[in-house]
Amino acid sequence: MSCPRCGGSLVFYQLGDAETEACQDCIYVGIAVDHTSNDGRPESWDEALARFYEEHGTTPERGKEFPVFETADASD
Repeated sequence: MSCPRCGGSLVFYQLGDAETEACQDCIYVGIAVDHTSNDGRPESWDEALARFYEEHGTTPERGKEFPVFETADASD
């Protein structure tokens, strides 16, 4: 059986009675999704977060707008 998205070969996985298929070429996993925008205009992360805060009537905590990730020092 070939992948419905890219035509690649599907790999089947089974655990107990559950079974699923996946394509190692395009990462298809048997779940239909549509990532197209309804209004055709891409939305930036800043716009999306502003819309979220407006819709939920809240604001981010001061200094907590974006997570800060520490990077490990290569010498550790």
